[in-house]
Amino acid sequence: MIHETIDSNEIIKLFRQFLDANSATRVLYVVGETKLGKSHLLTKVFPTLAQEEYQAYYAIIDLRYPMHTIPDILALTSNQFEGKSWTHYQGAYQAWTTQPTVQLEKICLLLSSVKISAKQ
Repeated sequence: MIHETIDSNEIIKLFRQFLDANSATRVLYVVGETKLGKSHLLTKVFPTLAQEEYQAYYAIIDLRYPMHTIPDILALTSNQFEGKSWTHYQGAYQAWTTQPTVQLEKICLLLSSVKISAKQ
């Protein structure tokens, strides 16, 4: 059976379950042929529902590009949340990447247990 669009009512029902704090659903995976309405749901319908019905913040991140690193993805997300009680990722990332590092050279250790912790 070929559908001209995906079942919007069913996927919106699943999205509402996904946003429910008591739901066991933690991932909503939308897949289908091209031109069925997935992108419209993800970029127009879901953000509107999240904001209007749940007062939830949202970010739209396209993970199809394998060249995006985790810092790239976090920066893209952060940029969408700026001004919405979101800490400024760029400043925190810059501070993290410019902090002094420790280099260990020519050390031989025999350990039965190691505990390493950091303040940040």
